[in-house]
Amino acid sequence: MFSVPELRAKVMDNYVSGITMLVELAAGRTGRTPGDFEVRNWAGAVVGVILSAAPAAAADQSVDFVALLERAFTHLEEGLPL
Repeated sequence: MFSVPELRAKVMDNYVSGITMLVELAAGRTGRTPGDFEVRNWAGAVVGVILSAAPAAAADQSVDFVALLERAFTHLEEGLPL
């Protein structure tokens, strides 16, 4: 996706920051700790769903990104069945 190593590293740092932010928010709302495996796993899945939808929307400007995100989150809620 990114051929420049420095850019790839910065993008990965941003993903980790996003996961950390979601972990802290979810832990606070659920009364769990930020170190809770399930909280971190959930946050990683949320970021992963967004990451999977973004390239499809970027590649085709006719794609409704919000509708695609809603579809992606519904799929996540269903347990990601194939």
